[in-house]
Amino acid sequence: MTELRRRSAPRAMRLILVFWAVLALVPGAAAAQLSAPAAKSDSAPSAPADLYGRDSPRGLVDGLIGALAAQDYERASQYFDLSAIPATKRKTQGVETARKLQAALDAGGSLIQPVVLSNEPTGRIDDQLPVNQERIGTLPGPPGGQELPLIAVSSSPSGQTIWRISSESLAQLAAIAPTTGRTNALRDRLPLVLRSASVGGAPLGDWLILLAAALIYYVVVRAVLRVSLALLVRFHPLKRDSWGCRLLENAPGPLSLWISMLLFLGTTRTFEAAIVARQFSSRIAGALAFLGFTWLLWRVIDVAADLVAKRMARVERFRARSIIIFMRRALKLLLLMFAAVQALNILGIDVTTGIAALGLGGLAIALGAQKTVENVVGSVSVVVDEPVRVGDFCKVGDVSGTVEEIGIRSTRIRTNDRTRVTIPNSNFAALQIENFSDRDRFLFNPLLQLARDLDADGVQRVLEALRAALSEADYLYEGARANFKAIGESSFDVEIFAWINVTDGTEAIQLQERLLLEVMRRIHAAGARFAVPARAVEMPVVTPNGPARGGEEAEAKPA
Repeated sequence: MTELRRRSAPRAMRLILVFWAVLALVPGAAAAQLSAPAAKSDSAPSAPADLYGRDSPRGLVDGLIGALAAQDYERASQYFDLSAIPATKRKTQGVETARKLQAALDAGGSLIQPVVLSNEPTGRIDDQLPVNQERIGTLPGPPGGQELPLIAVSSSPSGQTIWRISSESLAQLAAIAPTTGRTNALRDRLPLVLRSASVGGAPLGDWLILLAAALIYYVVVRAVLRVSLALLVRFHPLKRDSWGCRLLENAPGPLSLWISMLLFLGTTRTFEAAIVARQFSSRIAGALAFLGFTWLLWRVIDVAADLVAKRMARVERFRARSIIIFMRRALKLLLLMFAAVQALNILGIDVTTGIAALGLGGLAIALGAQKTVENVVGSVSVVVDEPVRVGDFCKVGDVSGTVEEIGIRSTRIRTNDRTRVTIPNSNFAALQIENFSDRDRFLFNPLLQLARDLDADGVQRVLEALRAALSEADYLYEGARANFKAIGESSFDVEIFAWINVTDGTEAIQLQERLLLEVMRRIHAAGARFAVPARAVEMPVVTPNGPARGGEEAEAKPA
C-alpha cells in the first residue's frame, strides 16, 4: 500500500501542489496577474483588440479587478457605461463611482468567477437575458432586502464589441452606499499592522483570514474523512484488498483537497475580506479544487490498474500486464494534459490563442515530432502484437536481455551484464525479436562422439541403451530419438533429438542435466567411451647443426 501511495503522488503532482500553495501565499502575484488584460487572438485585423480587454464579459471582470487591485480608479472607470453623464464630469464621477463600487463589493457584494463567464464577444446566449446583457455579479441590497444584480452591457462602437457595467447597475450604488459600512468583527481583532498594510490591493489581514479559512476547511475535512474511513473499515465487512477499500484508503488526500476547496468557494462571500482578495483566492481555490479532482482520478487509475493486474495474474493471463501498464500511462498522460489546460483556464489565462497557434503550426509540429509519433505508434504495435512482455528474456537485434519496461516512447532491456539498453519503440517494432521466454518446450540435441574402438554391434548396443533411456524419461515430448549419424575422422557420431516438455527455463536446465548424466551412464554401461580428438603435432628433427629448416624431416605423431 505504501508503494501505491508513493506511485499515486508522483513528483510532478507534488510540484504542482507546491506551485499553487506558493501562489496562495504570495497575494502580490494576484495584482500582477489580474492587472494585465487577457491576451486575445489577432484573428480580425479590421477590429484591433480593446486596450482594456473589454471585448468579453470575462475580460471586463478581469480588467476591473486588476484596476481595483492597483487602486487605479481612473482606469476602473473605463469599465463603466458613463454615457448618461456629461462628458465634462465623466472623469470625476467615474473615479467616485469606482470607489463606491469597490466599497459595495467589499461590504458583501460579489463578482462571478471569470472561468464561469463567457470569453466570447457575444457573451452567453442561454442566460435568459437580452443578447447584449450579462450578469457578472451582485451588489448588497438594503437592510432586509434582496441582493441587486450587477449587469454588464455590450456596445459596438467602430464595429468592435465593448462590454461595460450598465448605467442602471451603477445608479443603484447611490442607494446602497450608505448601508455598506458593515462592521468587520473578525478583521477588527487583528493587529493594526495587518489591517493597515496593503498587499495586492487588499489589507494583509484579509489575505490571512482567507488563507486560514482554507486551511481550516482542509484540516477539518481530512479529519472527518479519516475517522469515517476508520469506522467504515472497522464495522463494514469490506475486504482489505477490495476495490472499494483500496480506493478509500488512498482517497483522503485528494478528496480532502477537493471537498475543502468546494466548501471554500461556496462560503467565500461570507468572509469579511476585500473583493480583490476574495476574487483571487476564489480563483486559486477553484484551481485547487480541480487539481484535487484530478489527483483523485490519478489514484483511481492506479488502484484500478493494480487490481486488474492482480486479477490477470490469478488467472495466468500474463500477456495483459504490458497492456495494463501502457493504458495506465496513456490515461495519466491524457489526464495531465487535460488538467493543465483546465487549470490555465481557471486561472484566467486564455488558452484558445495557444490552441489556435498549434493549429496554424500543426505542420511544423508534426514534422518536428515525427520521431515521437513513430515511437508512440511503435509502442501501440508492441503492446497489441505483444512479441514480448515485461519479464521476458529476448534478443532484439544484437541485444539480449530481460524486458524491464515497455513505455510509450521506448522499451528498456536489462542485459546479462546488468546494463540497461533503451530502444525506441519505432526501432523495436521494426527489428527481429526472438523471445526465449515464450517457448512451449526446450530442444535437447547433443552430438555424441564415440571412440572408434567399437564395432557395429557395439554401436548398436549404445543406440539401444540410449533409446531405452529416452523412452523412460517421462519429461520428454513424444518422438524422441537417437540415431547413428556419421562416421567422423576420429569418432562414431550419434545424435539425440528430443524436446524437454516444460516451459520454465530453470526447470529445463535441470532436466537437461539429469538426462545428460543418464546418457553418460548408459554409454559406459554399454562398454563404450567418448572419443578424444586426434591432433597432429610437428616435432622438429634435431641435428648436430641445429633443428631442421622448413620441417622437411619432421614427422606427424598423434596426440
